[in-house]
Amino acid sequence: LALSWPATAAMQHPHNIPDFPCPSNTVASGQTMVVDSSVTVPCVRVESGGTLDLRSGGKLFTCHIFGVSGSSLTGGTSDAPISNAEIVIRNCPIDTSTDPEQYGRGLLWMGSVRLHGQPLMTYTRLMSEPLAGQSALMLSQAATGWKAGDKLIIPGTLPQGFTTQWETPSVASVNGAAVSLSGGLQFNHVGARDADGVLRFLPHVGNLSRSIVVRSEDPNVRGHVMFTGDASVDVRYVLFKDLGRTTFQPIDNTDVNSGHIGTNQIGRYPVHFHHAYKAAHQFIGNAIDGGLKGG
Repeated sequence: LALSWPATAAMQHPHNIPDFPCPSNTVASGQTMVVDSSVTVPCVRVESGGTLDLRSGGKLFTCHIFGVSGSSLTGGTSDAPISNAEIVIRNCPIDTSTDPEQYGRGLLWMGSVRLHGQPLMTYTRLMSEPLAGQSALMLSQAATGWKAGDKLIIPGTLPQGFTTQWETPSVASVNGAAVSLSGGLQFNHVGARDADGVLRFLPHVGNLSRSIVVRSEDPNVRGHVMFTGDASVDVRYVLFKDLGRTTFQPIDNTDVNSGHIGTNQIGRYPVHFHHAYKAAHQFIGNAIDGGLKGG
């Protein structure tokens, strides 16, 4: 799919954000678009008073999702969280003639957002040092919400391996605080010792799996998530996977006055709260995996 926004689209939103019309899939005021199965559409636009409702079993494949001020994005509640749902940003090209600052190909929301995945213990300290070859972990507390197939992360703890010795094993089974892995560890993840060699601190292990996933279809053609303007955000236990286009390389922004199209636009991160000034926000228990810069 390829999206081309009309060249006459009004720049009526903050920060030169295009209006992003989507005639084929616009949710008008008083209407609700329910996603409770696999749905593939070029784009989704939600007007003020309209609602995009993600439900368990829903998978929305699209190039761009745009919610104007007064729109709503809902998915689960704290009493009834989503058990399994995805929003997949497809690998569609960006038309820089109508979107020069490259806001497109993402989830861009200026209204209210409520996404609640299944709660789980997001990370905890270990009871012993995980060593190479080990295929079981003993946690400092019960692995609440963990299940077979979950993706874990054990950071590197040696000075030469902080980034190169991270490991992401899969869970084979869980029994209280005892977690069996699908295979043996590759590296030693030692704790911190004092000058006398006494072990003072043990490493942590985190769980990267969530029941709601927002991800790029292709990690090489990335989407992004931005909450801005009048956004009011309550997002809990959601995984943001392989999102964000801004890298650690020098920033190269679009200059709309000179016509220069940037190659590393600032602010296109996995999740970005950008001047989202209207209300207090809640961002609880979420995971960001596979980002290219800050989360």
